[in-house]
Amino acid sequence: MVAPGEKVTYPGIWYTGKVRVNVAGIWRKGLAEPLGVMTNLEPQQGLEIDHQWMKMEEVLWDWKSLLGLARLMNKKQEYMGKMVALLLLVYAVGLLVGERLRDVLYGESEDPQTQTPAAQRLADTSRRQRGRKWRQYSGLFILLKQKWLLPQATWRQILHDALATFTTIVLPDVPTHVRT
Repeated sequence: MVAPGEKVTYPGIWYTGKVRVNVAGIWRKGLAEPLGVMTNLEPQQGLEIDHQWMKMEEVLWDWKSLLGLARLMNKKQEYMGKMVALLLLVYAVGLLVGERLRDVLYGESEDPQTQTPAAQRLADTSRRQRGRKWRQYSGLFILLKQKWLLPQATWRQILHDALATFTTIVLPDVPTHVRT
């Protein structure tokens, strides 16, 4: 039994009378029910691993719902792989555009030497320090969920910068010893 806000451990329990395990339970504030872990590790270590696992599960669930993967019903694995690849490309481009949009709307580094050339070109629109909203919202959230209005020239520059970054990632300059 675990009460709200409590953590308990039971080392050396026999599971089905055959396997010796350690059991730990914790009921964190704000959760509707406790978390229980059965492991052959130390109980605290099992809880820490399970906590990290839950973080990854939440991220994957968010991605799945954000990218619309829950609604995909491909009959062949090949098609599903192509659809996931396409959605990840869309996600990457949206992330690049959104992060640049976040910098323009909510401020950027105040040190001009640490700014990228693209940031220096847009310095007049992004001279503000990184404030609360810059830290609070991801670029993708700003792009998809917030209402914002920018001049067309600024919007074009944001898209140009995101495309340049994407191109650099996908087609990097590779040093070669081949002479032409």
